[in-house]
Amino acid sequence: MSRFETRVPPVIWWAWAALVVLLVDNSFGDDLLAGWGRVVAVILAVVGFGIAVSALSGFSKAKTTVDPHGIDKASSLVTDGIYRFTRNPMYLGLLLVLIGWGFWRGTLAGAIIGAIAFIAVITRLQIHPEERMLTDKFGTDYEAFIQQTRRWI
Repeated sequence: MSRFETRVPPVIWWAWAALVVLLVDNSFGDDLLAGWGRVVAVILAVVGFGIAVSALSGFSKAKTTVDPHGIDKASSLVTDGIYRFTRNPMYLGLLLVLIGWGFWRGTLAGAIIGAIAFIAVITRLQIHPEERMLTDKFGTDYEAFIQQTRRWI
């Protein structure tokens, strides 16, 4: 296990990727998204926020933890609601907001590079360890969930 696995809050990885978007924009700003990019940015941010809130609501209804560092405290496996479509709606919501940030900045390259960076880091340092822990905790129920539901979309 890497020393960063599940130790850095996902929102910090999001902020790092948002900085990547900003650096790409400042270095190679392509301004391809001027005008309509801001409209798309707002739509992506609203959808991303909505997905994340829906996920949090599912955890609240199941009375289980939303703390990504306390997976061992999970009391139930949430597989309904938004979780029927994605195993990681909170991370998907963050990803959509991040892509929206790239569109807001007007940089397609920044949106793409930031999204790839976020997906790579969050998958390796958060999702994979979470999946191992959930498999240990919920066994065949979680394995069936993995078979039925995509990791992202």
